[in-house]
Amino acid sequence: MQSDKPNRIQSIHNLRALFLFRALAFVIVGAGAAPMFFMRSDSLILYGALLGSLILITVLWTILKPGYTAVESDSDRILISTDKDEPGQYHLELPAAEMVSFELKPVWGGLRWVLLILRQTPQGVMRSKRIHLSLYGPSKIKGVRALLNNILLENQRQPVGF
Repeated sequence: MQSDKPNRIQSIHNLRALFLFRALAFVIVGAGAAPMFFMRSDSLILYGALLGSLILITVLWTILKPGYTAVESDSDRILISTDKDEPGQYHLELPAAEMVSFELKPVWGGLRWVLLILRQTPQGVMRSKRIHLSLYGPSKIKGVRALLNNILLENQRQPVGF
């Protein structure tokens, strides 16, 4: 059955933030390795700087868990893409008409977010897989909420409050 709605994909992703995070990680490791070019190899400062930069990157990586994620929607589906997907495949693909609600919860005080989509199936209301949204700033989170609330409204469902 064809829909009268335009088949335009709306996408909210973290590609720019992910690139900036990786650039920052490169700069931190470079700063930790820089003393190697200016100091003797038996200096404790050299080893401390290198070890400190690696520990900092490990802590940031553990807390933020950076990875590409896109929350997308066309007229009929909700599509969640990650950097682990095969070409043409999605981490999660749901019919938009089945969505009854969603939960968007902050982790680590908003440094990361977890998205759960609740959908109506013949077996009852089911939760989707946990979708980790890392490196999403406040404007991106607001955009994800607006996108999903618009889908709820298009399907005559109650939007989720902020």
